[in-house]
Amino acid sequence: EIVQLLHTRNATGRLTLASSAEDGSSPSGFLLLSDGEVYAAEAGSARAEKAVFRMLDWQRGDFHFEPCEPGL
Repeated sequence: EIVQLLHTRNATGRLTLASSAEDGSSPSGFLLLSDGEVYAAEAGSARAEKAVFRMLDWQRGDFHFEPCEPGL
């Protein structure tokens, strides 16, 4: 839902996500957006589309959005 909201608002910046995994581990990742479009993603060793799908599977966690210029 947060990605959809940022897309609707044409947001540009970095969305950092941290999963609250039930097994005690806490994976994290990020999405870089420009005008609401994801142009880069990383979650652990996964990058691009694989990282996005990995993060979309997380059921709970925390997020932080930091507006910034593309490429920073």
